[in-house]
Amino acid sequence: MLLLLFIFQFFICIVKKLIIYYIKHNVTYVMEPIQLNNNKAIIYIRCSTKQQNNIQKNSTSLETQKTTCINYCNNNKLDFVEIFEEICSAREFKNQKQLHYLINNNSNINLIIFDISRFSRNIFDGTNILKMCNSKGIIIHFIKENICTIKQNTQPQFSFGLGQAQNESDTISYRVKESCKYRRSIGNYIGRAKYGYKIIKENNISKLVKDEREQLILLLIFKLKYGSSFEKINDLVKQITKKNSLIKLDDVILYGNYENEDIIHYLNEHEIYYKKYPWTPQQIYNVCINYNNKYNKNKEKLCREFIRYLYYDCTNYNNIIKLYEKINEIQFTNELFNNIYLCLDNKLTLLNFINHIHLNYNIWEMSHIENYLNNENTDLDININIDMDIDNDIDIDIDIDNDIDMDIENLQL
Repeated sequence: MLLLLFIFQFFICIVKKLIIYYIKHNVTYVMEPIQLNNNKAIIYIRCSTKQQNNIQKNSTSLETQKTTCINYCNNNKLDFVEIFEEICSAREFKNQKQLHYLINNNSNINLIIFDISRFSRNIFDGTNILKMCNSKGIIIHFIKENICTIKQNTQPQFSFGLGQAQNESDTISYRVKESCKYRRSIGNYIGRAKYGYKIIKENNISKLVKDEREQLILLLIFKLKYGSSFEKINDLVKQITKKNSLIKLDDVILYGNYENEDIIHYLNEHEIYYKKYPWTPQQIYNVCINYNNKYNKNKEKLCREFIRYLYYDCTNYNNIIKLYEKINEIQFTNELFNNIYLCLDNKLTLLNFINHIHLNYNIWEMSHIENYLNNENTDLDININIDMDIDNDIDIDIDIDNDIDMDIENLQL
């Protein structure tokens, strides 16, 4: 009985092995054959970063891919009608806008690609893109792997190549993250420095430090945008350019008078450039967004307390004077404050007074006054020593994850 059971189990084992052998050698992944009606071709080339697009250092530069694909077309009597190129990651299909466009707007044509990793580095996305191409009669030629999707039995080879591409991407990403983690642990600054700062090397360690000239330019931008006196503006321009300002339109620059376009014109006319190039609207916008307008917020905090002192405690002359000098960055004159006592309990007079003295170089409205005074708490708690210096007032919020310095050699994604 035991002998019969052993023979039966042995027979089942042999049958399983025979079935596996048959499947392995006879069952294939058959792609539906497509009949191509012309010999037209489109070439698609891709690099992950601008640094990779270097024909001297990288075997998959755009120029190398382009030359190889053109030679392939000539050797196979294919007439290429257009070349699509882009610099982006192939980890997610949504990043490949050019590839997405050419698939959506073409059919019944050859698509020539240097290798599978240029096509996709994601098994799921790559398989779905291949199905899209197959349904539209787009036949893909992967030159390096010698794969043409019109042929049968290419699916396993394509899947294997796609898996290799994704695995390579995962390995490189892991290596980059580990390298950054180690460099950060020994004191290196990781990331790109935002405007106003620079990265220097000390004992082979990257350090983030303030760029004195760019800090002055930032301060000039905020004074132009949020109000200042021409005396202060001229002093800053002189420090930056080593010469006197050439423009003097009025005694003060009112808050809101200088829009981004005006600031650009002022800076470029004085040859105060953005890293040796003229300023653009996007750069001014980025500066204001990156630093969250904290310079202006601190001035507004001082203005709020100045107005509340005038309304609730106008006899506290010393604090009012200190606040005004801090906000407008000029010394007070007795003439400005001759009628200060009239402000008490009179919002309209208060409004006229702060416009008369150009508080924060702003044009004030009654809604501003009421907003500052509506707080039920009338206790005055002011830090007159709030520092308006650019060095202490600007928050640096650098997104390290998005700004990783990709300087590892031969990084190919």
